Amino acid sequence: MRDLQEGLHRREQIVYTHNGNRTLQPEELLERIRRVAPLAGIQRVANISHLADSSFYVFQSCRPNLHWHSSSGQNTGAQGKGRTPTQAKISCMMEALEGFCQEPRSPRLIRGSYDHLRHQHLLLDPQYLELVEGVEPPAHSEPLMWTPAYSVELDAELWVPAEAIYFPFLPEDYQVQSWFPCVTVGVAAGATYLEAATHALYELIETYYQRCLQEKMVEITELDQDDLRSQGDLGPVLPQVNDEYAVRLYAARLPGVRNIPMVFAYLIGADRKLYAGYGACADVPTAISRAVSEAVQSLVTVLSGTREDIPKKAMAPSSERYDPNERSAQRRYPVRTLAEYTQEVDERHFADLRSEFEWIVDWLHELGFHKVCIANLTRSGMDIPVVKALVPRMPPRSDHRGRERATLDAIQAARFGWAYKS
Repeated sequence: MRDLQEGLHRREQIVYTHNGNRTLQPEELLERIRRVAPLAGIQRVANISHLADSSFYVFQSCRPNLHWHSSSGQNTGAQGKGRTPTQAKISCMMEALEGFCQEPRSPRLIRGSYDHLRHQHLLLDPQYLELVEGVEPPAHSEPLMWTPAYSVELDAELWVPAEAIYFPFLPEDYQVQSWFPCVTVGVAAGATYLEAATHALYELIETYYQRCLQEKMVEITELDQDDLRSQGDLGPVLPQVNDEYAVRLYAARLPGVRNIPMVFAYLIGADRKLYAGYGACADVPTAISRAVSEAVQSLVTVLSGTREDIPKKAMAPSSERYDPNERSAQRRYPVRTLAEYTQEVDERHFADLRSEFEWIVDWLHELGFHKVCIANLTRSGMDIPVVKALVPRMPPRSDHRGRERATLDAIQAARFGWAYKS
């Protein structure tokens, strides 16, 4: 825990920005990943970019020796994308490392009820975590499995329900009930703890905006692609993929609050199949690039045949209005240029990662999410930090947890307290 705590307080200079702020150049980071990849069981890294004619590269890795359970499987593949082959390899192998580190191979656990353990440890009240569908919050007298995490606000170790951290985690193995969604959202790897935590929080924010979109709590504008193509750096990331899919870009904005740049990208086919990508970042062009590259990755991954279990999604606003072969189709949402959208959000540029991390945490506090937890999942002997970010009361997509929230006001009004050592 001390390594994580000290790592999150460092001022680390940003040296690479093309796919999000990083503290190492891609070639140096890739070499570090290659050294530890065999420890995670990564046996193949393949270039599958040829399956879609786009400006992004997509790589795929295989990790067959998984920690598995008779009642819960796990995907053996990991995917990654980038503007260069090196970026894509890093993204792909990082995802494989994240999956390896999140498996509960040697977890630090304790078993007990909130009422009992709060006298010995700083605890997160489990009643304020999101629940699986149809389950009532656990009573404080119910036994749970707990694992340590780091409280950003308290600058101290606290214990949180292990089911919300590890994947896959089967509570019945410990004779306790399952209450919380067991998902991989909010897990990230990086060259440093600060880098990993920053990217993990961005992933949570992306999922939060998706949930708000599902509940019709965001304002949607469409980004003018003709304007984007005129931008020197953004033009190359907006191809007509395979000439069969139209690219649609939407910006999401939460009303009444300061917004982080958040972009939804959709590849829409003539057969109405849809592939989505999401991007949140302090920098608008990077958010756009992340969203488009993730949509391309989604398409290429399905074409590769390893993710045939992905259900059809229909989250694009009024996607049925658009004919991929008719670029001038009528639009339902207001259209913004890059300059206009940039004025609507809090776009920032940072010299060091600590400033970016603090900016994200301040934004979460403004929205009413006052407790940010970071769990250290890094494996012993591996010099690639992996963390999971947990923000209580920040709901994931409804298909991840199944329990609805009525309004954004209800989410923002949610508060919870801490139980301290007595």
